[in-house]
Amino acid sequence: MNVPLACSALLALALGSPERPQGAVELPRGEPPQPAAKRVNVADFGAHLADDDQDDTPAVNAALKAAGNDTTIYFPAGTYNVRWVNVIAGFDGLSLEGEGPDKSILKRMGPYWKPGAAETWENLAANYAADSKLLRIEDCRNMCIRGLGFDANGTPTFGGVSCKRPRRLHVARTRAFDSREQPPLFGKDRFGWIIMGYQQGSEDIWFVDNVVEGLQTEMDGAQRVLVERSVFRRSVKSPGLGFLSGNFGKDPGATGFHNTHITVRRNYFSNSDNLSMGMVTFQLDPSTNCDTRFQDVDIVDNVFVYDIDSSHPHCAIKIGTGDSSQKTKGNLFERFRIENNRIYRTPRVKMTEPFNGYIWFHAYAGEERFHHSTVRGNRLFADQAAKPLLAIAWEKKSVRLTVEDNVTQPYAEPPSIQDFTKGK
Repeated sequence: MNVPLACSALLALALGSPERPQGAVELPRGEPPQPAAKRVNVADFGAHLADDDQDDTPAVNAALKAAGNDTTIYFPAGTYNVRWVNVIAGFDGLSLEGEGPDKSILKRMGPYWKPGAAETWENLAANYAADSKLLRIEDCRNMCIRGLGFDANGTPTFGGVSCKRPRRLHVARTRAFDSREQPPLFGKDRFGWIIMGYQQGSEDIWFVDNVVEGLQTEMDGAQRVLVERSVFRRSVKSPGLGFLSGNFGKDPGATGFHNTHITVRRNYFSNSDNLSMGMVTFQLDPSTNCDTRFQDVDIVDNVFVYDIDSSHPHCAIKIGTGDSSQKTKGNLFERFRIENNRIYRTPRVKMTEPFNGYIWFHAYAGEERFHHSTVRGNRLFADQAAKPLLAIAWEKKSVRLTVEDNVTQPYAEPPSIQDFTKGK
């Protein structure tokens, strides 16, 4: 019997949270779902392939009505103008597939304002009927969304593809963008993707080889998620890629939704002038959520590039509670592995740095610390960074926290997106 190892295991058990071996985060189970062989072609229901002003929503809804489980709704190359597509709910094995993210494009239709009325939040909510989503997907299993572009087309707020409580969701080779980007309005988020688990949780999510531009991606209440080889450019408003507690119930001390077994690796992130959290974020939101678990998280081998002038700069990696968080209790941030990430602070950009560190863990007195975690081998390339690479609150009070070999060095040019996505 190896006595030192046995003693270490007993000590970890006594502390209530065993140390996690490197690489032990649980990935999504099984192989990712693929599109079914049986196809329903939206063109057969009258969809127009040209990028015109004709409403293709009836054709998409008719294709949905004709589809069943283990069916692929196929979008040939073309641009599809859609508004108020029926909720895609309760399917097992239904998939959406196109010819490629720059060939088969679903385009959100306006107008966003009632004609002749002021551009106010009240008018927007009334015209949207409080729902601006491009697609709404609920309670589906074994779904693949592949080879499609999603154009927010000038959405002033929210928007995006909404997935509620998915079980085994594979999103691959898609592009979410906005062909008519607006200035930020009403302080609201603008989504490329919003995956919401609520108390039931989302399970087994593959998000691989995707591009999100000028929009944000959020996953609240998720377990066993892999985000890999994706590009997040100029994300706006809150997080670029965010895993948040997400319980906006009336009780200000509500238990947040948990995010566990998350892997974020080999992705490319760039900054914007309108992001308040981090390019990658694991954080309480809303700020009053309690008893929330953020556990078993790998953030490894990613590239973060600051190459846009910004008066509202943000962390590369933000973990913990927000500056606005109120007194909370019982929140856990533990078993994180943050390793071998590269951060490039381009000297050509004008950017203030009010955050404490490019990799920042922040929590208030009384909260659990950053337990059983490793922050190792990260690099900041910067000639004039005003803030350090790391800022870890309560570092000395965290149990089994390893922080080593994190270095700031002279600026070097980052890889291009093309080279990075090719693995160079």
